[in-house]
Order: sequence, then structure tokens, then C-alpha cells
Amino acid sequence: RAGFLKGTGVKTYFSPLYAKLNQDGTARREMLEQKDYDSLANFIKFSFPKTFKIHREFDDTMKRTFVLGKSEAKSKNSKNLKRNPNLTKAQGIRKKRFRVSRTTPKQLKYSDFLELNSLWKAYVGDILGSDTRIGDIQQKLNRIDMHGADIKVSKSICDSLKNLEGIVVKETKNTFVIVTSDNETKTLPKCENFFQVILPDRGVMEISGSGFISRPAERTNKKLKSFIEYLGPKVYRRQLLGSRSWLRRG
Repeated sequence: RAGFLKGTGVKTYFSPLYAKLNQDGTARREMLEQKDYDSLANFIKFSFPKTFKIHREFDDTMKRTFVLGKSEAKSKNSKNLKRNPNLTKAQGIRKKRFRVSRTTPKQLKYSDFLELNSLWKAYVGDILGSDTRIGDIQQKLNRIDMHGADIKVSKSICDSLKNLEGIVVKETKNTFVIVTSDNETKTLPKCENFFQVILPDRGVMEISGSGFISRPAERTNKKLKSFIEYLGPKVYRRQLLGSRSWLRRG
């Protein structure tokens, strides 16, 4: 039946929505019509002052999907996805074709980087050439790229890092990331650590991580004040052992 809201003069329709419940507490099964929803909307509007936000955004508020209601997953439209402004069209095609993705540490295997280590040895051999002077060798070793090098922690303030050995798969300004022979990925901080690097047909190079703090690209462009000792031939090794007391503790 129809009637007026008390004190408003607004005509509304009293639908089964306001009907009393059955004796067992259940609602009466009567179909609701559009005028039932309109009646409820009028009641809500005139139950609040006109200054309330609900009057300005009533339609949008009533169309919202609530937690208890049914919701449909929005389909992803590839046309609406935001593109990376730094990614060119050629790079995007290449990334999609080769499925370039970041490899998780659990997927890294030591055997997969043995070929990289072989390439690194050939790379270092070409850089050093036939130089035998320690000064020239140290200057060249200051600028080498460590990706693919087989390094070992010789000294460290952290006992759990000592004697860790593996192939460098990533180098940052402050860390080396290696993969050990047990297929474990370890992140080694450079600060307060000493590392030994085996050079092909040259011997062992020992570097101080604290003086080696730099990005790989920076080492090729500027001279670093890093402390690198070349422990190759026995003559040089004997001279270094005589002048550097800390080498005796290695």
C-alpha cells in the first residue's frame, strides 16, 4: 500500500520489505519489485540531513559491492595495463620472446656456472698477459670484473663465513653473491672480510673486502684505493710474508 513518510510529506510505497516476519522468524517469500527498492532509497535519503555525503553520492554508494555480496573477478584487459615507460618496444618484444625473469636462489646450480668460471679465467688471462711486475698486476686486478670468479673467504670476523667458497654470480657495491658446490646461494659482505681468488697459471690473489667496496662499473673508470696482494710466485710470496704480519695468520 502507499503512504507518506512521517514529517516529510514524501509519498512512499510500503512493500513486503517492511512486512512482519512469520512466527518462526523467517521472512515472507514475496517477490520484491523495483518500487520496493525505490521506497527504501527514499527512506534512506530523507532519514539523513541534506548536508550528509550520502545525498551527494547516493547512487554510487548503493552500487557498491559489499563483503557479503557476490563479487566477480575483474578480467585483466591487456590494453588497460600500464606499460613501463623505460622499456622500449624492442626490449619488450625480446623480454616476451625469451621469457626473461629473475631466477630465485633455489634455482641456481653450481654446475650451471662452471662454464662462466672458465670464461672468467680466459678473461683474466687475456688481461694479465705476460706481465710479471707486481705493480702492473695489482693495477690490472683492481679493475677486473669478479662475475664468474671462484673466491674463498680466507679471513672474517664472522666464523660462519670462514672458508666459504663458490663462484661469484652477482657483485654489488657491498656484497658478493656466490653459489657453492652444494648448490647453496650465499651473500658475503665485503666489509671486514678477506677473499682469496685463484688466478689461472698465476697463483692466488688475496683482496681486502673493505678496500674493494665499489660497483664493478666504477672500478673500470677510476683508480681505487683497494688493498690487493698478489701471492703468486714463491719469491713474491716470501717478500709479502716478511713484510705483512697478518698474512702469517692465514
